[in-house]
Amino acid sequence: MREFRLTVEREEDPISPRDWNPLGTLYIQKLRHHVDISDNNSRRQYWEDREEWSGGVMIPLEVIEDRSSITLNPQSVPEFDDPEGEEIFDSFAGFIYVSVETLDKEYGAGKWDREKVEEILLQEIQVLQQWLDGEVYCYTLEERETEDDDWKFLDSCGGFYGDNWHTNGMRECLPIDTGSVEIEVCYG
Repeated sequence: MREFRLTVEREEDPISPRDWNPLGTLYIQKLRHHVDISDNNSRRQYWEDREEWSGGVMIPLEVIEDRSSITLNPQSVPEFDDPEGEEIFDSFAGFIYVSVETLDKEYGAGKWDREKVEEILLQEIQVLQQWLDGEVYCYTLEERETEDDDWKFLDSCGGFYGDNWHTNGMRECLPIDTGSVEIEVCYG
């Protein structure tokens, strides 16, 4: 029987998911940490963009910073009763939003579903949080060579978000059928 070893490790320098051309635009007020995750950093830019995303989909974010981490907590979507937006702006440290114009361009005029768009924006925040927490993984797959008991390199790949190799896409990416072979999984 063939024997494989799958070594799963944290990726050392993963690409920010904000560089992937996401659907949502992220606005976060200035962070103490030197991490640039916001698409728009200035309060002035926020007010200029507010007209653009009015009527679109927006999810406010509570941003918690401690000495070594940043946590993004999506909040319930407020009603836009305040025409100036001051109350909404002052209540939250950030937002992820997408304008009607962008949604119409992406899905067709009026053919987008608000709940589906909110789900996509929440997934973008989840992946960003995994990146901030260092939960981006890569693997190396090796096969045991029976004659000399050494391991032979077969494949490697990275960019998997989340630490469960069964659910983060890693299993589907492996060049072998994982159901028919024995795999020793090592976390490095």
